[in-house]
Amino acid sequence: MPLTQHLTFATAEPAHSAVLDGSSGKPLYDIRTSFLHSAANPRLATAVHDVDGHTTSLWLHRSPGAEADAEPEAVLIRGAKATLIADWLHVGKGSHPPWQFRAPDGRAYVWKEQRFRTSLKLVDVENGRTVARSYRNKSGLDYDPTLRPVLDVVLLAYVVCEERRSPAASQCLRYPSGDAHASARGPIPFLFL
Repeated sequence: MPLTQHLTFATAEPAHSAVLDGSSGKPLYDIRTSFLHSAANPRLATAVHDVDGHTTSLWLHRSPGAEADAEPEAVLIRGAKATLIADWLHVGKGSHPPWQFRAPDGRAYVWKEQRFRTSLKLVDVENGRTVARSYRNKSGLDYDPTLRPVLDVVLLAYVVCEERRSPAASQCLRYPSGDAHASARGPIPFLFL
């Protein structure tokens, strides 16, 4: 089945971007990484917002400089209980590890690096089909229409994988200057740790 749907990122940084339908230009999601100042220790959070401004999925980063065991990274998917990121996004072995996660549709998916590590492809673990593919310049994704109900979660996993792959992206996500990338929607509306 061909990847007939397209989305584009409005910026070169998927973790700080509006996500648009590639055909119509209509907004689909807004992804923002900002500091949560209301937490006991300020920490970064990457949130995926739907078109109505609701946070659908959230990645809580470790606080900059925090001890590795002091504040584990976690994800919250569609308001569910916080899950350690290591329990949700399983990293494979090797120099180019795949990242496997389970989406709310119950299916397991894996992001794999494509040839020459320039981009990623998403594979449905059950049937081995490629269901999404990123562009080399991180400007967007092509995806199978069957992913539409879980696209917000696919996007969050994609952002985490890109952060893990890129030293430049890692620095940007860990130490943004002030609140320059704070969401225009204000504070992230839920935190259930």
